[in-house]
Amino acid sequence: IATYDGKPVIVKNALIGQTIQAKISKIKKAEIEAKLVEVIKTADYEKEKICAHFGLCGGCLYQTVPYEKQVELNQLRHELDISDSSKKIYDNYVQ
Repeated sequence: IATYDGKPVIVKNALIGQTIQAKISKIKKAEIEAKLVEVIKTADYEKEKICAHFGLCGGCLYQTVPYEKQVELNQLRHELDISDSSKKIYDNYVQ
């Protein structure tokens, strides 16, 4: 999640805390969608990958994320999914 021109930017397969390069794929009225191009820096909470195919098959996005953080991130994702204004939740989360 990031913001651009005051709109939240949703990047599939990116995690909060990562520094990434992304390409905008769709601009909607309330949000912007982007595709992950590259992870420049991993999030502080990420651990070492354990699968040689990590990042290639797309089957285990959270492999490098400790379980407790996975629960936290999934809760945030669900709150964003059901919210009328994902920007409000995002702003409250990062402050």
